[in-house]
Amino acid sequence: MSAIARVAVAAAAASGAALVGLGYWFSEFALNKDSKAFSVAVKTEVQPTDAELAMLDERAAENRKRLKADAAAWLDSVDVVPCTINSDDGLRLYGETIEHGDETHRWAVLLHGFRGSGSHDMVVHAHALYNGGYNILWMDLRSCGQSEGVYTTMGERESTDLIRWLEWLKRHDPEAEAMVLGVSLGAATALMAIGKGLPDMVKCIVSDCAYSSLREEYADKIDKAYHGVNPDLLLGIGDLSLRARFGFSLDDIDLRRVLANNTLPVLYIHGDADDFNPYWMHFELLQADDCADKAFLNVHGARHARNVYMEPERYWQTLFAFCDRHFETPPAETA
Repeated sequence: MSAIARVAVAAAAASGAALVGLGYWFSEFALNKDSKAFSVAVKTEVQPTDAELAMLDERAAENRKRLKADAAAWLDSVDVVPCTINSDDGLRLYGETIEHGDETHRWAVLLHGFRGSGSHDMVVHAHALYNGGYNILWMDLRSCGQSEGVYTTMGERESTDLIRWLEWLKRHDPEAEAMVLGVSLGAATALMAIGKGLPDMVKCIVSDCAYSSLREEYADKIDKAYHGVNPDLLLGIGDLSLRARFGFSLDDIDLRRVLANNTLPVLYIHGDADDFNPYWMHFELLQADDCADKAFLNVHGARHARNVYMEPERYWQTLFAFCDRHFETPPAETA
């Protein structure tokens, strides 16, 4: 082999190794539970540009502090019962129930966002829904909280996990009817599960600040965190690594495609100051959703996953009005 040929082979090998390394880096950036991807990107959210937005941020922060304190006191007063299931790929997944006893078979199934947990991130939602007569099932998504796993799959396997949780719930309460409320990753998980065949016990979904597709989600994050990097090039290389390591593609998580055949009622909620899962993504979801029974709540000035804190009264009034009409079983009577 000539010297030129040896140099060419070495250069090709080096380039190949670099591409493999870059793909591996992307899959760790995208899915590892300890990744800094989202904490880096969240710092690039739009900052208050005027007095109104600054005032709204302050109002949401004050409401959050108050609602969290109220919910924590409530949580100390109720019986929280642990439960577990095994995922299809062998992970032990942890959840908890909070019930009204035999008073109702109406359930709220709550899904938290990236790197969160049920008891930490969904306690304010659980408090309001319990007071509205719903039993509660929340769970820690894979790789989060007390559930096993190192990697999230951004809704791909979490959506199958959700179906397994709903099957568990049906065994636990054979008369159960449920609504599923997810925030951010939890919302995307709920919508992804539509395409995998949710059981008939699910009467509606509340999607709070979901992303529309994983490719667009990461393109947005890369653009914000690494200015000057071509997202399409990195996503193309990263997608090959995702396929090889985890068996799915960025394009497998496209909620617009799932919703094109949807028949389940969905309430979409998004804050117009959300620059993390950008506000425009809700337009794509609404447009794609083929179900006539859908609704949208815009929360003015709300940052990512802060909708319930920005306008709690309007949030719950809209949610209960939408969800309650889809249940046959009555809610529990509450004081």
